[in-house]
This record gives sequence, structure tokens and C-alpha cells, in this order.
Amino acid sequence: MTRLMLALCAATFLMAGCAATTPQKDVSIAELEKTVEATIDFDTSAMHTADREYMLMLLEVDGEAISDFVMKIPTGTNQNEYGVFVAAPDRESEVEDAVNKYLQTRKEEWDVNYLAEEKFKIDSGRCGRIGPYVYYVIGGDNFDQVEKAITGIV
Repeated sequence: MTRLMLALCAATFLMAGCAATTPQKDVSIAELEKTVEATIDFDTSAMHTADREYMLMLLEVDGEAISDFVMKIPTGTNQNEYGVFVAAPDRESEVEDAVNKYLQTRKEEWDVNYLAEEKFKIDSGRCGRIGPYVYYVIGGDNFDQVEKAITGIV
């Protein structure tokens, strides 16, 4: 009986932990963009907004896997960037894997002879996911705050 109760308690804790990563409502990409830009610790005003075709090429993902997105990429020599993607139903893992692969590729292909002072930004790139919302930040020191802000609105 004790083992059964322990198993039930463990299952309850696991389900409660999963609930924290399940969004409570649908949030527009514009609202997510506004939230990230208000939280992120770098200036996004001079960044370039990637169009859909370019984003799909960078992430090497099927276009049907992402229903909406914002991806701000660097201009000039600054390597700060971020992206927020709304994955199509049942494609969340695929999008998260594509973003993680993109981050890994950026790290592996960085030329240390070119802008060595920016390499730490590439190395600090992180990705997260809450339900269908997949996001990443390169160059920010406050990923945890960005993640908390996204969690607070979804």
C-alpha cells in the first residue's frame, strides 16, 4: 500500500510540474515580441526582422511546423538575436529541435578569428519551450527573466 501511495504522489508531482510548462491561453506573436523586447537586456532597435523564407532557411525546418514567429537577427558586427516561434500542433518538439540545432550550428561554425569578442554571445545562446511557444536568445545575460516574462503571459 505504501508503494502505491508513493507512486501516486510521484505521479501527482510530475503532472504538477508539467502544468507549469503548459500555456493557459493563446498569445499573439506581437504580444510575445513586445514582452521579450521589454525584458531582454540588449537594444533591439537596430536589429533586422527575418522574413519567413529566411527564418525557415536558417532553422532548416518545414514551413508547416511554424504557424507564426518573430526572429530578430543581428545587423553589423553585433551578434545579439532572439526568436519566438509558435509551433503547429504536434510539431513543438520538431521546432524546439530545429532551434537547438540552429544554436549548436552557430556555436560550431563561429570563426574565432572574426569578432572573437562576440563569441561569448554565441556560446551563451539558449532555447526554451512552453507548450507551442519555442524561443531562444543569443547574447542576453537575462534568459531566465525573458523566460519568466513569456511564462507570465502565456
